[in-house]
Amino acid sequence: MGDIVNSEQSESRAALSRKFNSVVSAINRKHSEYLASPLTITLGDEFQGLAKGTLGGFRLLSELRLALMERGVDCRLVLGSVRLDTKLNPMAAWNMMGEGLALARETLNDKSEPNAYRFTLPHHVVHERLLNAAGLSLTSVEEKWTPTQMKYFRVKQRIDSVSDAARKLKIGERTLYKVLEAARWRYYNEQHEAIIFALGALDREMGM
Repeated sequence: MGDIVNSEQSESRAALSRKFNSVVSAINRKHSEYLASPLTITLGDEFQGLAKGTLGGFRLLSELRLALMERGVDCRLVLGSVRLDTKLNPMAAWNMMGEGLALARETLNDKSEPNAYRFTLPHHVVHERLLNAAGLSLTSVEEKWTPTQMKYFRVKQRIDSVSDAARKLKIGERTLYKVLEAARWRYYNEQHEAIIFALGALDREMGM
């Protein structure tokens, strides 16, 4: 689940809606293999979906948040484990009930928490606590990025080679390194990879 931060303060609700819908649609197309039920906008500024596993769920949520941030839109996310009591709806993520959905919703509705990446794993409380700590680390780095740091980080994220990324940005490699170091990219990537490693192990433990 996720929602847009301070959507009511947006100067243009129509422009915000276009950006939100565009990113959600793109994530559904790009990461369809991770989804049992697609990300579905339930209200103008909220969405929910069902992933096939926690690792795939985090990958697509992370990509969604950064894609929105590139467009100047902040959002908060919750990734939780769910046990459905009703039939899966593979067309849209609504009209389903199950253990874990209410907890995820309650967590999302807690506006006081500064962490943009929150986890609700009631049967794996140790994982939950560590993952929430790592998610807060990602958030603390992201919220300090300048538009230039965001742009350079995203290009480097898509292009493994430093020389190719610098060429794409039409800057020198030294300049790229300087900006990325200011953006704490190594620390950020370590935290991100730690989450991926932990969720991969959790999926294997749950037989997913």
